[in-house]
Amino acid sequence: LVDQSSYIISIKKLVESWEIDFILPASDMEAIYLKNSFLGEKTISADAETCRLCKNKFETLKMLKDKIKNNINFFKIDTYNDISKLITLSKQKKYCIKPIQGRGGKGFYYIKKERNFSKSSSEESAHLLTIDELVKIQKKQPNILFGFLCMEYIEGKDYNIDLSANKGEILDICIQRRDMPLHGPITKGIVEKNYKIYKFLKNLVKTNQMSGVLNIELILDSSEIESTPKIYEINPRISAALSFTEIFCPSYIERAIFALQGKKIKPREFSKQSFGKIKRIWGNQVLEETKPN
Repeated sequence: LVDQSSYIISIKKLVESWEIDFILPASDMEAIYLKNSFLGEKTISADAETCRLCKNKFETLKMLKDKIKNNINFFKIDTYNDISKLITLSKQKKYCIKPIQGRGGKGFYYIKKERNFSKSSSEESAHLLTIDELVKIQKKQPNILFGFLCMEYIEGKDYNIDLSANKGEILDICIQRRDMPLHGPITKGIVEKNYKIYKFLKNLVKTNQMSGVLNIELILDSSEIESTPKIYEINPRISAALSFTEIFCPSYIERAIFALQGKKIKPREFSKQSFGKIKRIWGNQVLEETKPN
């Protein structure tokens, strides 16, 4: 790990020697460090206040609950009794845990009553903890769970959303439904014309007067009749699916740069942008698909 000041000094040297005009961070901590430094005006990320808020996932969920009624049950594990609370809740409905800081996918686990290897994929198994395993951790090493964020694991359609904003107004938005895989970068899905999600995020951006580019991950809760959008994470940066965003929202990054420079940018009309299917194919898949029989 590199401390913030050392990282910023190293980036500064590269910016000066390579004459870099803009920096496009691809991780949360990079975006947070850079936006809150003297390189902030060159950094294409969420605004400094949103970056500060996104540094702590617990504080992000608190803000969402207070300001836009983002109804997700969540709490922090700080004590032995908090683990007991998680065990009790997990017997009633699905819950998951993740680190409060850093990438949500790293250290993410969801809790189930038992493992079913015949039905669970290897990907699911890698992110699974049973209640019995949780009880054993509580007895032997409870401290390894201290500082984790617990939240209910909501079933429904999962979305990865790239969004660009300026002073509380959405400039561009790409709503990508994640069909595959269950976790991680999208390999198969659809860019949707989803007005329910659009209006929900329009309110979030306006309420918090957000600017810059950010990535929002949410679920349309299938347990409710109205399928309410529920945000489970906000990242103050571009997503790994930026290539899809640039296809469906041409000049997405260029327009974000112009807004960063203070130029007046007209918001893209949501109803008139393009929508369609998306699929990512990795290099090894290409080789496998084209291999002679």
